[in-house]
Amino acid sequence: MHDKVDVLIANSDKEVSVWSKHPDRIPAKHLIPLHDQVEMVQDKYRFFEILQKHGCRTVPNIPVTSIETVDKAIAQLPKHDRFWIRMRNGSGSLGATWLKTPEQARKWMSLWNELRGIPASEFVVAPFLPGRDFCVCTVWQNGEFAVGKIYERLVYWAVRDSLSGMGSSPDSARTVSETWPIEAAKAAIQAVCAEFGTKPHGFYQCDLKCSDDRTAYVTEVNIGRFPQTSTHFDRVGK
Repeated sequence: MHDKVDVLIANSDKEVSVWSKHPDRIPAKHLIPLHDQVEMVQDKYRFFEILQKHGCRTVPNIPVTSIETVDKAIAQLPKHDRFWIRMRNGSGSLGATWLKTPEQARKWMSLWNELRGIPASEFVVAPFLPGRDFCVCTVWQNGEFAVGKIYERLVYWAVRDSLSGMGSSPDSARTVSETWPIEAAKAAIQAVCAEFGTKPHGFYQCDLKCSDDRTAYVTEVNIGRFPQTSTHFDRVGK
């Protein structure tokens, strides 16, 4: 680079993954974390394992090994009328939906395999959480929590085009002043950093989904990048 760039701002998981492999080639200030840390959190199942290991509140995430054995994975979930299936990697709710039967799961994974080449081993199943849906953004300085802001997803973008009627991008959302989602996000972020012996530093964005009893669970964390919806930080506040 010869453009005298002052700051590198990543806006996608792919950008963070690529840049984290070559930190010595970033001639600018940045918030790109360690590559091993990036790989771990971008794999949603490995992220779940870290949360579980460090005592964070989680719901079961069961990896799928093959289309033929998805019944066994689903059988390990708590009994409900539906469950959630998603890919271990990817953003924008890629390959994610709620389903009701193992047969539907087999069809779902078969289509992704036939049309997009995605193997069944890229999927995990988890309980479907029917409660509130939050995006939490936080800023940290050398291990110290600085600020956190929340918006709650109310209506999902392109809701009619999604099989589940859900997604990560809201069409309608609201900022909220409740702090308990922030506390859950902070615990997850600290767990990720503790696993690598580092301190939280920079910008971390967490997605949280709630059960019907209002218990919040962190379902994923994005590090080193900003979400497209980060304009909610424009809200004036402490």
